[in-house]
Amino acid sequence: MSDVHTFSTAAVQEQSARCLAHAAPLVNASLRHFGVRVRDEVAIVGLGSAAQLGVKLAKSLGARVTVLGSLPGQREEARRLGADSFITLYGPDAYLNHAGRFRVILNTHHETQTEDYRALLQTDGLILKMDHSAERMLRVA
Repeated sequence: MSDVHTFSTAAVQEQSARCLAHAAPLVNASLRHFGVRVRDEVAIVGLGSAAQLGVKLAKSLGARVTVLGSLPGQREEARRLGADSFITLYGPDAYLNHAGRFRVILNTHHETQTEDYRALLQTDGLILKMDHSAERMLRVA
């Protein structure tokens, strides 16, 4: 007997809408609380639903937004959402080439190790990590 689960499209859309309903105020409040402002360099990890919100909200605050991705094909999606740039992070050189660039890194991806991004921070920079289980944002650096 197999463990196969099926989901209707409506159920998946409803689940996504609930996630976004929780993520939007969380991302918005976090960016504002930690003082994201005009010309700040902000990196957003990935392009999931919460990350897409992060791109749009950081741009609305006047920040220069860069999406950090692992797939080159995400570049066009990032641009469409309003990101100023896209960085594909492959290997140590990618991190070295952008060391000290960002004031804020917003990591909404639940599987990504936040420590990997420390080298990309400015001296006074910070990393915000979304805690999906508790629906809160943690400052981790």
